[in-house]
Amino acid sequence: LHDALPIYEFYSFLKKREEVKEEVKLTFDIINNLDNLNITDDFAIYIETKGNYHDKDVKGIAIYNKDVSVFIPREYLKNCKIFTSNYKKYTYDLKKLLVSFRYLNIDLDKSFDDLMIATYLLNYNTKEDLSYLMNSDNIGILFSDQLYKNKNVTIEEIAEHAVKKCKYIYENKDRFLNEITTKDFTYLYEKIELPTCYVLADMEYTGVYTSLEVLNEMKSEIEIKMDILSQEIYNLAGEEFNILSPKQLGIILFEKLGIPYPKRIKNSNYSTSSDILEK
Repeated sequence: LHDALPIYEFYSFLKKREEVKEEVKLTFDIINNLDNLNITDDFAIYIETKGNYHDKDVKGIAIYNKDVSVFIPREYLKNCKIFTSNYKKYTYDLKKLLVSFRYLNIDLDKSFDDLMIATYLLNYNTKEDLSYLMNSDNIGILFSDQLYKNKNVTIEEIAEHAVKKCKYIYENKDRFLNEITTKDFTYLYEKIELPTCYVLADMEYTGVYTSLEVLNEMKSEIEIKMDILSQEIYNLAGEEFNILSPKQLGIILFEKLGIPYPKRIKNSNYSTSSDILEK
């Protein structure tokens, strides 16, 4: 049963099962001296963050290729020059990486492939957390929200989680990118999706100017309108009830007010969906 859960994408069940553990222990180093980082070939990079990357809670980055398997904690990233090296780089969720590095004032070049975009175009089970895709491939790895549910999670556990994802990116890059070519998605991937990723990252980082004063005024106006509308509904119904409850609303409309229900009903299980209300 456990092996079948990722195949059929029953991830909510998978998360609840205690036996969902990290499976294969990796060999990797946590480094704080970038002089010891010697990269001489293309590599995968994965940025590990807790929660939404706009919260700026970057834990560090993992780097992996056939010769290197390391995790660099956040505090040692600023002097790292490999992000603008001439080597090809592979990641998952390039937009997340771009925005996070902008917050950290770290430059990136444009020699990146993004397996999140590639697998999305190929109709894989693509979500923000790479763990979903990895579990679909029967690779046991905790989901990110499971990892950080443990308030005492160690930097070693975080590093192993990130390196495991980075290793998956590196070992599966050819598989997904070759499929992009085979299915003739190369132009869409290289000329539209990847360039758009940089534009969206810039938009997210720049944001939109807003006036807190205006937003608070709008909030007050909407709350007044909602109170007036709610009172009108209560007057029409002849009683107060939870307007947001489909069950209570159905009883008010179709029993108390006697509005004809447009379909057969059992046990007063009225639907208040838009198509029912329109009828």
